Amino acid sequence: MENNFEKYDNSYVDTKNTPYDYGSVMHYPRDAFSLSGSPTIEPIESSVEIGQRVWMSPIDIQEVRLVYNCSSSGIISPTIPTTTSI
Repeated sequence: MENNFEKYDNSYVDTKNTPYDYGSVMHYPRDAFSLSGSPTIEPIESSVEIGQRVWMSPIDIQEVRLVYNCSSSGIISPTIPTTTSI
């Protein structure tokens, strides 16, 4: 699965002048594709969490708005379902 870790330069990737997003919903987790559970990605900032799949990060949302030229602002939090017992 090495091809999933190819690096691209700025002529191919457009980050819309946003900072690197360790919290992106698109970021692989530390052990992505590992058969042994060992890390396959080691972030430069060792204390950051990477690879969440719960919701879009604030930078994800900002980038989508920039790509689609959306003038809205603020962050819309996902609706969290609640359960009730009867």
